[in-house]
Amino acid sequence: MPVTICSPLFCRDRIKFLAILLMTCNHIAVIFLKPETLLYAFLTGIGYFTAICMCFFLTEGFAYTRSRLNYGGRLFLFSLLSQPPYMLAFSSQHPDGCSVFQAGSLNMIVTLLLCFLILCIRSAACSTPVRIALISFLFLFSEFCDWGMLAPIFVLLFYESRRRRIQPAYAWLLSCGLILLDSLPEALTLSETILLSLLRLFFTALGPAAAAICCLFLYDRKKERAVSGRIGTYFFYCYYPLHLLLLGLLSRGFRF
Repeated sequence: MPVTICSPLFCRDRIKFLAILLMTCNHIAVIFLKPETLLYAFLTGIGYFTAICMCFFLTEGFAYTRSRLNYGGRLFLFSLLSQPPYMLAFSSQHPDGCSVFQAGSLNMIVTLLLCFLILCIRSAACSTPVRIALISFLFLFSEFCDWGMLAPIFVLLFYESRRRRIQPAYAWLLSCGLILLDSLPEALTLSETILLSLLRLFFTALGPAAAAICCLFLYDRKKERAVSGRIGTYFFYCYYPLHLLLLGLLSRGFRF
């Protein structure tokens, strides 16, 4: 259960709207800006709100969905639909062409699908060695996806916090810490001074910290959805490939 030290303000959809806005900022920075700039660091940093938030809501959806088969089917369908726009948008990040054999070459919805399968296996009634083997394989495969192995770790931390094996605050703290640790080499490489490296790490911490505050203290599970029914469900799925398609087309002619 989330920690409550103040009145919850947001339903799930409002947090998701914020997540896709910040995700778009992240993608604009990655596609159009040079990594050495502080604006790049700021926009990518606040965009980390989305990765950790989507992992949290995946565990929520896994717990509350009426049909795990339909849930997984939607993830599978939109992972396929999103791959061509993803490759169009981020092909410039892979000088030799975007291949599925490169780290990070599969889109975010593929990552969420793998995380969903990990939760299915984690909750399945099968022997421990089989679970460990299957989950380990999915962990390794996730390295070819956007967010890499971090996403499965986040999902398992949030899943265990739902089962009360660890405190939710600890799950969020560990997740935020892992993002900072993962960003440390880039911050040190791209910055000329320690002060600039620390500033980059501060920007990196903004997104995950904001996600933790929203989901731990401001999220109200009982609050009505901002967008009702299937329209709301499919809006978030459709936005991802459509905004990547638009950014990919724009990137053919612009880079700052």
